[in-house]
Amino acid sequence: MAAYTFRDERDLLWYSTVFSAAERESASVIDGLMHNEVVKSDIHSTDAFGFSELVFAVSHLLGFSYAPRFKNLQCQRLYIFRNREGVDRSTWKIKPADYADDEIVIQQWDEILRMIATIKLKEATASDLFRRLNS
Repeated sequence: MAAYTFRDERDLLWYSTVFSAAERESASVIDGLMHNEVVKSDIHSTDAFGFSELVFAVSHLLGFSYAPRFKNLQCQRLYIFRNREGVDRSTWKIKPADYADDEIVIQQWDEILRMIATIKLKEATASDLFRRLNS
């Protein structure tokens, strides 16, 4: 078993959960953020074990900035949507290696919104939904 705890800048514990050590802890990040009724977080940081591309996207759609700390950023595969007019990426110090498949996002947009609404309305936890998607 593994435990995941959430503390604020005052070092107050406001949420904790226990899950199987066989599961990635990244899904628990969203669960904790959705349980904070006292202080509304706008940014969350984890180590690399709390990171997944799905958590990154869902965090953004839920209104949280997600800031994982990577020991070796150069070893991460970074994605971005295709270039928009007027955006100059030549001066960026960190450059994505590949493009997100925007056609899949467009095709699945209704399902994506349903998942986000389910999490926001607390009809199911993000970790339960992620577990179902991974099965």
